[in-house]
Amino acid sequence: MAKAKTKTTTMKLDMMSVTVLLVMSIFGGLVGYYLGKATVTPQSVSLREAAVMMKEKGAAMQDAGKMMGDQGKLMGNQNMMNKSTQMMQDGSTMMSEGDGMMGMTQGY
Repeated sequence: MAKAKTKTTTMKLDMMSVTVLLVMSIFGGLVGYYLGKATVTPQSVSLREAAVMMKEKGAAMQDAGKMMGDQGKLMGNQNMMNKSTQMMQDGSTMMSEGDGMMGMTQGY
């Protein structure tokens, strides 16, 4: 019975080739990382603008609610004071949501 000879091909790389491949891959990775980090997508810009607008509108709602509450106290109108409290709470919620959205855009 004859033995079958199997021929295996091995890839021989010298040390210089391995070093060049390693340096090229590290350099390519760094360049890709910084190029990707520097890009700002239109979606992230619009998200940031929406977050700023929410914070501003929330602050305006709080101010309007405070003025409405002061007016309700002067007039003795309990309904107006209740609505002012609700408006201040909604403004605070809107501001905190805007802060949360701003936190989401920090990674972009």
